[in-house]
Amino acid sequence: MENEEKWIYLTDKVFYDNWFSHEYRNSAIITLYDWEKLYSPPSLKSYIIYQIAQAAIHFSANLSEEIALKIVHEPPIGCMYDMCIEKPDIKYGMRSGILCPECKGKLLQ
Repeated sequence: MENEEKWIYLTDKVFYDNWFSHEYRNSAIITLYDWEKLYSPPSLKSYIIYQIAQAAIHFSANLSEEIALKIVHEPPIGCMYDMCIEKPDIKYGMRSGILCPECKGKLLQ
């Protein structure tokens, strides 16, 4: 439903799978665990904004995490949908701040 509330949770706990976040159709959970210690710069604030933007894309496209995993890039190409198996690779997408044309097309479908 379009009018359903959307929720974004921030936690300082590490995820069992060591991911940065999990996004769903109506909610997202983002870990702040060790960002400033291991990955900064960019700043924690920039990271949070980036993750919120990614969650907003999920919400707008009504994506499940399973569907989103079908469009990720590995290795990273500087798109918001880079998989980032090597966690520092998130910085490529953060620097560019874009969706690649392929991902834009898939999300529009």
